[in-house]
Amino acid sequence: MAQHVSNYSSGSIVITRNIETQDQQPQSLATLANGLKKAAGKLQGLDFSNASISTLSPSIRQFDQITVLNLSQNSLKVFPSVIWLHLKLLRSLDISSNQLREIPQEIFHLRSLETFNISNNSIVQLPNEIGCLFNMKEFLYANNNISYPDASILSDPRKVIPFLRDQLSDIPKLPPRNWVSLPKPSGSTFKVMTYNVLAERMATPSQHPYTPSRVLSWSYRKDLLLQEILQANADIVCLQEVEYDKFTNLFSVEMEKNGYAAHWAPKSRFHYLEPSAQQEVDGCAIFVRRSKFEVVKQRTIEMNRICMERVEEATGYSRALSKDQIAFVLEVRAKGTGRPMVVASTHLHWDPRECDVKLVQAILIAEQLSALRDSLGPSCPLILAGDFNSTPLSGVYAYLKSGSVGAGHADWQGFPYGRYSSSSPSHSLDLDSAYSLIGEPPLTNACGNFVGVLDYIWFSRRSLQLVGYLEPYSVSQIFLQKTPLPNPLFPSDHLPLSAEFAFI
Repeated sequence: MAQHVSNYSSGSIVITRNIETQDQQPQSLATLANGLKKAAGKLQGLDFSNASISTLSPSIRQFDQITVLNLSQNSLKVFPSVIWLHLKLLRSLDISSNQLREIPQEIFHLRSLETFNISNNSIVQLPNEIGCLFNMKEFLYANNNISYPDASILSDPRKVIPFLRDQLSDIPKLPPRNWVSLPKPSGSTFKVMTYNVLAERMATPSQHPYTPSRVLSWSYRKDLLLQEILQANADIVCLQEVEYDKFTNLFSVEMEKNGYAAHWAPKSRFHYLEPSAQQEVDGCAIFVRRSKFEVVKQRTIEMNRICMERVEEATGYSRALSKDQIAFVLEVRAKGTGRPMVVASTHLHWDPRECDVKLVQAILIAEQLSALRDSLGPSCPLILAGDFNSTPLSGVYAYLKSGSVGAGHADWQGFPYGRYSSSSPSHSLDLDSAYSLIGEPPLTNACGNFVGVLDYIWFSRRSLQLVGYLEPYSVSQIFLQKTPLPNPLFPSDHLPLSAEFAFI
């Protein structure tokens, strides 16, 4: 069979008319790919249309970097498993005009698909897992024998993906997460949990286009959230994205029934709204087990108010004025010993394009916590937990863990923040992350195309010793759930973290 190499969009390479079949033996695809890479750069597409293919060679897995695959006008009777097993970066797949009778449920692995053409086959049923393909822009399915979904759905291509997504079920359950115990000193210990519970106003189809609509409803999620929180059996629970009405009517009621003191603080805009509008404002909550700790004081760090006082010092602060995130802080005392401790729950700004704002917010929190800690004594333990919307490669992480961040750090993005961006701001909290022992979890958030770590439990290592933590899930385990988070088993787009500490 003749081999042809041609240009594809943006200068990428497509191989056409070259495939290993039972009756043809051209050079191996791996050898061909290596030669093409050396000659023409990264291979991005393969075109095997109209090539008399009845079986796709497993050797195509060598091309796991391709984003375009055309297998149209061939004689395939079975959807090649090598595609969903190995070609997970595909954005365009054309398998039209073959002899296919079904699409496998495993199609959900191809999450990057934007164009999928299965026209002119003999397919009788579409798997609900096609509804997991949330990046899909064009799905072509004409000239098949499809009986599911029915004609009322198939007649409008805009309805097909949402319909299949909402029928999604049979999500494989994951085994319970193990608790990892570390050497501990004698004496009592306490557990801390942090969890962004996903505010109801953020649980929308536009924000989470891969999640079945029933799963986004508060009536579905609330019981799963409570179950997750109570099963953790933590002595201190730090929550984020807790709306006022949800705190008042659900979380405070249920947590107090289970022996916790319930405390909540809203984002700054709460104080300027009418009572009816306040109901949907979210904030941070901290629940403290009464048998372990007594709450002495509470305070709220409103970062935008501090920035407002510094706008004249540097124009960069103006970027943070409209961001009303907070850190909610409790001063508690351990029952029995009377030892004081500071506990803070926070949720930093979300936008990855405004990493300078997040960095300033982290610095302001550390400054305020340092002052509070010093007033209670330099050995006072500290817990700072929450959703920092910052990965382990961020300036926020570097600052909190190492105690300083350079004036030249990329996260400043060139914006002037006075002494912060012109010097190297530092703190003396001596913090460590509860999961740094394992290099942080593989993920705490899986939202759309983002999968990574955003949540942390920071602790003062001079006064607290880590003695255990909840084993994290792997990325592959979460991907087996067919959709990103939330999904039928996980009620938030974040995963909770839990750790256990002993006083030093």
